[in-house]
Amino acid sequence: MKKFLLKINEPTRKNDNIYIVQSNDIIKVGYTSNLVPRMMQYYYHNPNTIFIGSAYREDAEEFEKELHACVQAQVLNEWYPAKMLNQMIEYITGVTAIPKKIPKYVLTKTKTKKN
Repeated sequence: MKKFLLKINEPTRKNDNIYIVQSNDIIKVGYTSNLVPRMMQYYYHNPNTIFIGSAYREDAEEFEKELHACVQAQVLNEWYPAKMLNQMIEYITGVTAIPKKIPKYVLTKTKTKKN
């Protein structure tokens, strides 16, 4: 798994951090101006939350809106399938440009046969 980190000493401005957290098989991409309290909110409400990483972006708020508008693969609101983690990191770090639109991801449950 690729890691990306916020420089803690970086001066912060409103909405300048893009982050990813994971809970079970889904990930959340978001932005915040105060990373540590935001992560504590996740841990308080879901102790199984894993902080994947964050990146400083001056355009964080606009970037996050564009990402959510173009990547319509949400499982629930701004949560995506965990299999998209590396793809999301590449968008956030600028390795890959956000495409115009990504097809909606559909979760399917495997049915088991009873004998």
